[in-house]
Amino acid sequence: MSVELKPKGNCFCFGVANGTWFTLLEKAGLGTVLPALKTNDPITATRKQAMQCAELVEKWTPPADWYCRDREQEGKAMFVEFFRKCGGFTTD
Repeated sequence: MSVELKPKGNCFCFGVANGTWFTLLEKAGLGTVLPALKTNDPITATRKQAMQCAELVEKWTPPADWYCRDREQEGKAMFVEFFRKCGGFTTD
């Protein structure tokens, strides 16, 4: 299963594997900003929450093989860019 991240503003959307998303929620601290942990229930995040997510992910050191083998930093950068540019987002 996967989670679809959909921006409220002019930004790319993308799908992410549950394990990757749940790691962000639990280990990067997004669960302190967003109202869900280990669930595929829809989430609606404000611009402020998205910016807080960007800050948390930026400070976080992802574990090996967290995002597409040997591309942890690339995945991290993609999430930071999305959270900074999205203007808030929803998940499906």
